[in-house]
Amino acid sequence: MLGLANLFSLLNLFSGLMAISRLMSGDIYNSVRFFVISLISDGLDGTIARREEKTSEIGKNLDSLSDLVSFGVYPLFFSLEKIPEEFNLFSYVFVLCGALRLARFNVLPPSDKFVGLPIPAAGSMLVFSSLEVSGYLLLAFLIVLSILMVSEVEYHSLKGRDRELILLGILLLLVLVYPTKFSRLLLILLLIYLISPVILRFLPSLVRNILPR
Repeated sequence: MLGLANLFSLLNLFSGLMAISRLMSGDIYNSVRFFVISLISDGLDGTIARREEKTSEIGKNLDSLSDLVSFGVYPLFFSLEKIPEEFNLFSYVFVLCGALRLARFNVLPPSDKFVGLPIPAAGSMLVFSSLEVSGYLLLAFLIVLSILMVSEVEYHSLKGRDRELILLGILLLLVLVYPTKFSRLLLILLLIYLISPVILRFLPSLVRNILPR
């Protein structure tokens, strides 16, 4: 039951809990570091499970439970003080949408695309955007992320794309060591991923119209 992939899922959960603990203590930057460890662990557990061809129902559900804490509950607390107090309820709605997104993922057949914005991406965008903006702008972004998680919008997966995963892993390690210097770059890449369905939908026709025939 406790294979290597599941151990990384547990590390994801542990790091998410530690991130919440450090946040409650006012240690924001170490809190972000633990969050990044959760991101790295989440990427490794799925990769290892696929490489070992040992995916299981226990592993899938453990991964989802860990993701809900690390990428749902932690971003909730991280953003809670950054949005107008009278709209705090929307932060909790973010977690509920994340739970629905994970539940749907667990019952869908395997695919190279995600239906709805994955919760690790949504949680990461909420955390790193909370370092940059606050108030009604952050509230609006939180609502958009919540809607996209439960939407039917398709997002491409990085499964099997080793080069992209390695580059993302290097960037995450840089954020882990220097959270204030590289988190903005990571946020920019995440925002590109956020709008990637629109880019992939309209870019081919745009290129055809621009290039000479």
